[in-house]
Amino acid sequence: MVTESPVRMEEVSVEVGAFRLRQVSLDVRPGEYLVVLGPTGCGKTVLLETLLGLHPPVEGRILLGGRDAAGRLPEERDLGYIPQDYALFPTMTVRRNLAFGPEIRGWSRQQVCSRVEELLELLGIAHLAERHPAHLSGGEKQRVAMGRALAVHPRTLILDEPLSALDSSRRSELAGELRALQRRLEGSFLHVCHDLDEALHLADRMAVMREGRLVQVGTPEEVLMRPTDGFVARFTGNPNVFPVRSASPNQVVLEDGTVLVCSGPSHASAVAIRPENLTLLASEEEPEGARVLEGRVKSVVRRALALEVQVMRSPGDTCWTLLVPHGRQVAVGDPIRFAVRPEAVWCLEGEGPSAS
Repeated sequence: MVTESPVRMEEVSVEVGAFRLRQVSLDVRPGEYLVVLGPTGCGKTVLLETLLGLHPPVEGRILLGGRDAAGRLPEERDLGYIPQDYALFPTMTVRRNLAFGPEIRGWSRQQVCSRVEELLELLGIAHLAERHPAHLSGGEKQRVAMGRALAVHPRTLILDEPLSALDSSRRSELAGELRALQRRLEGSFLHVCHDLDEALHLADRMAVMREGRLVQVGTPEEVLMRPTDGFVARFTGNPNVFPVRSASPNQVVLEDGTVLVCSGPSHASAVAIRPENLTLLASEEEPEGARVLEGRVKSVVRRALALEVQVMRSPGDTCWTLLVPHGRQVAVGDPIRFAVRPEAVWCLEGEGPSAS
């Protein structure tokens, strides 16, 4: 049983033009689906290209299967790679695309044919074997690209935003197929994207990047519910990030004077409260142990699973966002009451709302 990390980065810094990848430490665990998430331009693709051997580190080191990767060519790194556009060979059939890697590595004809048939069956694309890429759908191209990357039994599969060109429904479907395939293979996958829903669908762990740095690594639940700073909170879909005026071990006072009970550190600079953890109350409802706040509805937006309700509170004109079940009668201008439970208040020691 493999126990060592197939991919490990130790304090890796890279310079590509004016961009710098800064002291990145990250490991991909055996059998793990790790998703690197971040906005456009944060360095996700540079990170992948560095692992693939296209950019030599100026500091730190990369270990592949426990061995230092310094000086190893891309084809010597035992990594499969699926680029964003799949990069299938247009003049080759599906069968020939799958055979390409084993052939250039000198496999025997029998070994190549056996591996190609295995991949055609595994990926459910045997009926496409004699087609060319121009006659494949987006999902079919993805499967072929997956097969080509897996053909030589790489230690880790690297995927560079492979779903970004697809519409939302197709993206969700193919994300499910990717996850199912990874589980069948029990392989290690490293996948980069900028879409939170895609990351949540796929990830065992998520690594959030900002401006060339990793700012948080953890399970999806840890990143969503316990962000390290305001940037991570907002990037993972939480608009309720409020600066703190003062804090004690059991209480914070927001800049607008709102007092909240919490269990966070006494030196918190901001708090994050996810919209789904706020509860809309009836007019006379007084839940035990919760802080009840009042405001007026600023906007109501219908989402797939709930109503997104923005509430303005005064003094301070602070805007809070709640998720309210469909069917509740909420209209712009209505007075509203909602509950904030202590366990919903996550104290941040990093940047507050100014994080972009």
